[in-house]
Amino acid sequence: MCPACHTHLAKKNLLPSSLLPVWQGNEAFRDSDYPTAYDLYSKALQALWPHPPLHPRLALLLSNRAAALLSQGKPLR
Repeated sequence: MCPACHTHLAKKNLLPSSLLPVWQGNEAFRDSDYPTAYDLYSKALQALWPHPPLHPRLALLLSNRAAALLSQGKPLR
């Protein structure tokens, strides 16, 4: 599914808007646009506050963001 489709689904409330950065980050990662993927995964993580440890997607988002950073040849911060 293309990023525009995800945006369209989110606008129609068929996809939670909090998941939009995750889907867009996945698309950016697939396109080897690692800096954009990292930024989008970071945005998705920020949307989990104030209770991120309780969110079931926390580990997945953190690992996706780490993979995007490592794919840029940068060390984890």
